[in-house]
Amino acid sequence: YQRFLVHCQALEAPQFVALFHPGLDVHYFAWYPCLRHWAESRVPVFFSAYRVPGGLGEKPETVRVLLETLVGGGGGAGLWVMEDDNPHTIEDGSFNAGYFVTLGSQGGLPVRAEEMYWPLFQALQKIGHPFAPRVGYLDVGGDDEDKVSVQNLNLLAAIAEGAVRGAKAGKDGADEETANSFAVRILDQVICPGAGAVWQKTGFCRSSCAACGEGYDSELWHQAVCPAAGRSRLEEGDEVILVALQAEQLNGKGGVLQRFNRERQRWVVRMGERDALFKAAN
Repeated sequence: YQRFLVHCQALEAPQFVALFHPGLDVHYFAWYPCLRHWAESRVPVFFSAYRVPGGLGEKPETVRVLLETLVGGGGGAGLWVMEDDNPHTIEDGSFNAGYFVTLGSQGGLPVRAEEMYWPLFQALQKIGHPFAPRVGYLDVGGDDEDKVSVQNLNLLAAIAEGAVRGAKAGKDGADEETANSFAVRILDQVICPGAGAVWQKTGFCRSSCAACGEGYDSELWHQAVCPAAGRSRLEEGDEVILVALQAEQLNGKGGVLQRFNRERQRWVVRMGERDALFKAAN
């Protein structure tokens, strides 16, 4: 889905999207640009979430609260279908799935995922669910790379990056010290007591994208979904030609890339004596 949004923006939006147990809480930063795009395009999105006694995973209540916080509910937009429980079960009743459908949003969603981090954190805390999404994917390699433990420094750094970004977001965002303290609290809560101290003591940092600033474990995987990556890799100083714009008079015009505006998720393109913002796909 991420690659589709980055590289296939000229195509029509899907008529319907179905997400089966997508891990919205863990992979929030990966899913957010997709959810925002579907909300703006008013694409119906179906979500399922399972409940297994004693099992891990995002329970139906977690998904419902997360979606309600993001898009609202009722009133012609937002969360339309809420089925926390259904009469159909398997495995002697031990497995039950909840189902949800969203259509649009009651309010405009911000461009950057971190601006909704704190509202989601507060909402999920009320139902006892620890919100600690990781930035980037960590489950594309062997089993050890995704192991939830204090020894997995990649995991600690990915969760801490999300917490720091969330704490610093917005006009009233925290300073660096406070944001780091918040990240320590999150790690202690979701990994184990002392995990935050390990993260701070090691000073481990993942590689980060020079354009969008997001941390990653695999550069190839990141480039496949990076909002600053176009049909080919883009860098500051590149000479580019604009394409596939609704303002047809701009198609075919040339410019020079200045920098990637992370707040707007657009490239700043110098066109003659002025700068303008454009998506990487254009």
